[in-house]
Amino acid sequence: MKIMKKHKTIQKLVFNTESIEEQIIDRMYTVIKDSLNHIKGEIFVPRDPYDGVYSISPLYNTYSGETDNDLIYSPRQLSDIRIAGIDSTIHPIGESRNGFLFAIRGAIVADINYKVSIRRYGPFLFYLSRENIEDILDSVSLSKYERFRVLEDISISKKIVITLFERTLFLEAVETMPQDTLILIDGSLSRSVLGQKVLDEYFIYNMISRDRCVAGVSKKSKLYKRYPHYVSALYMSRGPTIVRIPNRLVRFGSSHNWIFLARFSQRSVPLRIDIPKYIDNPYPILDHIYTGISVNTGYPDVLKEAHVSSKLLRNEILALKILVKRLGGKFIQSPRIRDVLFGSFNKSPGEWVSNNAAL
Repeated sequence: MKIMKKHKTIQKLVFNTESIEEQIIDRMYTVIKDSLNHIKGEIFVPRDPYDGVYSISPLYNTYSGETDNDLIYSPRQLSDIRIAGIDSTIHPIGESRNGFLFAIRGAIVADINYKVSIRRYGPFLFYLSRENIEDILDSVSLSKYERFRVLEDISISKKIVITLFERTLFLEAVETMPQDTLILIDGSLSRSVLGQKVLDEYFIYNMISRDRCVAGVSKKSKLYKRYPHYVSALYMSRGPTIVRIPNRLVRFGSSHNWIFLARFSQRSVPLRIDIPKYIDNPYPILDHIYTGISVNTGYPDVLKEAHVSSKLLRNEILALKILVKRLGGKFIQSPRIRDVLFGSFNKSPGEWVSNNAAL
């Protein structure tokens, strides 16, 4: 009898478990179905896999909400310009049982009173393995938990390497650029990897002592979704327009920076601009950025050139593979994973759907 009673209890528990699973499944399908009720009246821009992100500009051509005029600024053109742009790239070369092989390259493009100079650094071949990961960790300040994460997942170290490389480029720009030069980096000043910011207090202090300034320029930002009325204000204005995000709306991680949304030409997309708050008046910095803007793209010329200059050419990648062989490494033939899994169905997106297709 005791055995039968225990058996009934187990059956009851199993039944309850199945009921919970059914509720989870039903709830998931209900959420998916209910989400379709919100499509009516929405306007979308395409997002095709593997083909990059399309401009969000058409979504903000109509005004939605009010923006305090005190937050809006119209930049002015300066007669002189001292501006530099930094960008870097990391390119995968190969993979072994012990780690990853990749190449890193950076570029610093300077426009000093309309005289442009381009300096390229690399490509540098770098082998990231378990044998040298400790050397990388010794170059940064990490907690025990963060060190454990890196040791468990070696791919995280790749992000740390590119962060250290960007710091090197930044220091190079600070040391070689003339006084009062504005240094632009691609991305937010608040971005970090395991708490390691691209620019920490040491770099900011180093910059102040040398009479330099820095600003971050981002092509994408979560702020566009969070404050769509500010983005709409950029498109409702006929000329170049900048909107300051109020301090009370800035998250803690970005509280030490002035945050702006800007659109510098009719063809351009909205940009996020970060300027450190140790600068009491950020508006002359915005004027400086606007002076160095490309008329055609509405994006800083020095950052555009730095982006192009940091890319690796095909013959450079081939030369790096030859170098690997000279160093005693060896490449072997290997099929692509998607070819193995999907066979003839592994086609490029262009073969399945036309880019930016209209229905």
